[in-house]
Amino acid sequence: MPGLVDGHMHPIQGGGTLLMCNLNYVQLNVAQMQAKIQACLDQSRAHEPDEWLQVVNWFQEGMVPAGTHTNRATLDALHTKRPIFVMSSFGHTALVNSRGLKLAGVDAKTPDPLGGKIGHDAAGEPSGLLEDAAQEAVIKHIPAPTAADNAKAAVNVIWKNRTFVIRFFTSDEPYASVTFYDDALAGRSPSLQRRVTPEVRLGLRDRAKSFRLVEQQYPGGVQQIEHGAPGDV
Repeated sequence: MPGLVDGHMHPIQGGGTLLMCNLNYVQLNVAQMQAKIQACLDQSRAHEPDEWLQVVNWFQEGMVPAGTHTNRATLDALHTKRPIFVMSSFGHTALVNSRGLKLAGVDAKTPDPLGGKIGHDAAGEPSGLLEDAAQEAVIKHIPAPTAADNAKAAVNVIWKNRTFVIRFFTSDEPYASVTFYDDALAGRSPSLQRRVTPEVRLGLRDRAKSFRLVEQQYPGGVQQIEHGAPGDV
């Protein structure tokens, strides 16, 4: 039986991660990891003490020197009262600080869920490392993105990947109301060319025009977005 390949993308999810505290897959030692997350905390002091800080693209396997291990104490040492959730770049491991574990009700007596594993230290307490399905105990306590968050994510991923917005249309789901067209494919795909006309194609290099259209559909959705010109991305 031939293999079945589901080729697809998650543009809004990708755009959302670009708005989070991003470790960018860089090989870090513990001190460098702490410094980068602390910088994110310092830049968002208005969210103290209770809003979750979500950190993405942590290159867990690339921590240096080789054999370096992290635990909740790595995050507890930071200057914050906020719960922190750090997702590894491959998605199977998360690191959570003590505040986050407490809010999620994860303690020494919490059993491993089906398909997941809760790390423990020598004393039997949760280490802060959560594998696969064990992450769900924490994730369910992190508020889902709002409509404005999704609109910001859409604009962000469009800019980062230098795409066009083709069309806006009414939808209950903000991310479903945006159709993407990759400008790198211009002139190469007849099927896409048939969908795009000068009247409906909007080059996001005209930032003022593009932001105005998004703002009309999602009031407040493009506030506090900072981007360089496409040449700087």
